[in-house]
Amino acid sequence: ALHEQKRQLKRVREELERERARWKADMKAAVAVGDERSRRMLAEVRTRLDQQAESLNRNILEVKEAGRYIEERKARLARGQAAPAESIFDRVASLREDVEVGPFLG
Repeated sequence: ALHEQKRQLKRVREELERERARWKADMKAAVAVGDERSRRMLAEVRTRLDQQAESLNRNILEVKEAGRYIEERKARLARGQAAPAESIFDRVASLREDVEVGPFLG
């Protein structure tokens, strides 16, 4: 399940990168012709792209943390030690509180 989430996040990231490239080309064209209306609309698009990037970044961090948790748990169990005291849910929740995520692209 974790591997499928990683693949899905990669697909989302690639699509977001394509959308950002289209946005840059559209903005460049709007600036070149002095189209103020298009520039305002594209500024709104940029805001939405940034929001999507922030959400994607949070999801990526959560999946990475889940992977680290699983590996730590496996290693501890292989050594005959108790599993980590905190749950994966606690670890991910604290990650959301502790990490400020900036725009994914650009």
